[in-house]
Amino acid sequence: MTMTAAAALALAGCSQVVETGVADHLEQAGVPAGMAQCMAQIWTERLSAQQLVRLGQTAAEMAEARQQGEPLVQILNRAQALDDPQIVEVVTQSAAACVTLI
Repeated sequence: MTMTAAAALALAGCSQVVETGVADHLEQAGVPAGMAQCMAQIWTERLSAQQLVRLGQTAAEMAEARQQGEPLVQILNRAQALDDPQIVEVVTQSAAACVTLI
């Protein structure tokens, strides 16, 4: 196996771990599993690691919002509060694209 192929495999593994973590956070916030997995795939493809970290920092707040019964609306509101147009765009578009998986 070439060094490039090994690096590609390692990167693919890291990407899957990140995607799974994002999906887990979304589920903890109250997003149904299928929708969470769909959204996580889009987020990890279109957002930078730094943007994903910023979203991840709000995970506890999202989980708390779920207990108050506002999961998806609360996630969208929290994304807007991060004041990053790309995050808002990706979160909104992924919610719309994945809503049929509820």
